[in-house]
Amino acid sequence: MVDRAHWLPPGYVLDVLDPEVVILRREDGSMVGAFSTAGSTPQSIRHAAERDMHKQQDASSRRGSSRTPAA
Repeated sequence: MVDRAHWLPPGYVLDVLDPEVVILRREDGSMVGAFSTAGSTPQSIRHAAERDMHKQQDASSRRGSSRTPAA
């Protein structure tokens, strides 16, 4: 079951595989992290999504800045 939790940043969803494990995914289905329902909080999952979002943005900007202009 996929849950678009309102407290997650846009573009992230939770995939509930069983009552004890949730998977944080990007909207494209790629996995960001796995969390125990017993030991994780919404804040810790949101923090992981925000870290991933910043990492994705940094990688995207590095790819864009490394291109050489066409002559």
